[in-house]
Amino acid sequence: AVQEACDKAISKFESEIAAADGTNGDGLAMTMSGHPPKRSFLQQAQLRSVCTKITNYIRVVDYIVLSTLHSLLTSSLEDLLHHFDSVAPGLPPEDPPPAAEETLAVTKALKAAKYTPLFLVEVYFDPDEQSIEFSPAGAEFSGKIDAAMNDFVSMVRTVGTLVSHEAFKEYTQPAFINGRQDTVEVSEGFDIVGLIDDNDDYNELVENIKGSFDAHFGEVVEYVKVFEPHKEIFLKNSHEFDVEELWGAELEVFKEHLDRFVEQEALFESIPHKETIGIFRAQNVRLRDLFLPSPRHCLKQIHELLPRFGAELNSKLLNETTFAYERLNKQPGNVAEFVDFSNFLNETNARQKEFSDRWSAIEKLYALMNEASVPVPEQDEASRKMMEHSLGQLRYQVAVVESAQEEKTVQFTDDIDKGIADLRTAADELLAAADDPRLFDGE
Repeated sequence: AVQEACDKAISKFESEIAAADGTNGDGLAMTMSGHPPKRSFLQQAQLRSVCTKITNYIRVVDYIVLSTLHSLLTSSLEDLLHHFDSVAPGLPPEDPPPAAEETLAVTKALKAAKYTPLFLVEVYFDPDEQSIEFSPAGAEFSGKIDAAMNDFVSMVRTVGTLVSHEAFKEYTQPAFINGRQDTVEVSEGFDIVGLIDDNDDYNELVENIKGSFDAHFGEVVEYVKVFEPHKEIFLKNSHEFDVEELWGAELEVFKEHLDRFVEQEALFESIPHKETIGIFRAQNVRLRDLFLPSPRHCLKQIHELLPRFGAELNSKLLNETTFAYERLNKQPGNVAEFVDFSNFLNETNARQKEFSDRWSAIEKLYALMNEASVPVPEQDEASRKMMEHSLGQLRYQVAVVESAQEEKTVQFTDDIDKGIADLRTAADELLAAADDPRLFDGE
């Protein structure tokens, strides 16, 4: 359209010259040398005047185009700044409880209108640095923002100006006038890039964009610090926890560890898959998937150890009570055996409280397993029932033996007295035999 307007202006000028010279008005004829015919000085001045007007027209078009591009650039940057400033940096405030009269449709509409973040960062654990990191890093984001704004300026630069374009030189700089090169010089016009770079409003806009972006990204840095306690738990579980060290521990120690790992599991499960932080969305899936198995693995190890530990305690107590029952069920055959039997009875009777306490501890251990949903093998359940029966048997046997112990003591005492009397009789007989005069007869 610009070139067409220029053609019309030149064509009008040629028509006017042709009309004044009485030619056919088809334009200025070319001479044999290929140059336009000679013009008068007045025609030369008129041609330069026409070219000047065309040049001014082209400059106006250039100004309109480049000014529009400048406005477009500024508008784009203002829109970008608006996107940054329309959202408060950091985590969004918690949703207030809906009013009593609020309908379900309104609630859904409010949820649908929630802000969609502009940028995405992935939060992850760096095993080499032993730290929580995020990607892309701040420098990479800043570089991309700068590159985007520079691309705006580069786009404007590539447009250039019509007045300096080769296709428009025939309108702004007539090549030959009366057979000689015309020396009219036409400048390229104003420098759009310089207009942008030296514009205070533009530079202030750029600085505001960078400042707003840095404020938002600073909140991302602060958000990542939330996972420091999670990291310390993960590292401690990985490097310090040894389930075999719990072997032989008290019940409270087991309970403390079970509670701790259950709390850790809940803590890691509470890590959101994604979180909106101002203009950023943090993706925590990678971090969550790494941390969550840690307490679960520790719980699994304890769940595997507890039945083994409980089975060993039960088996040991069962062996001891079974041995005691069988020993007390075997009657002594002589005084020496009775003395050993009595000593063992007293010892077993004294250990009754110990056996009960140990059994109570075993029951509490299995109750803890049940509370923690620890699977227990069927043979262990059967062994516990045997243990309970064995302990009852032993109590009954001790009571039975103790009730008969006095009678047996009297019996063995009588046996001892009878044995002493028999020994005395035998001694008297030996003494009488020793006094026989025949033993001293010289013959």
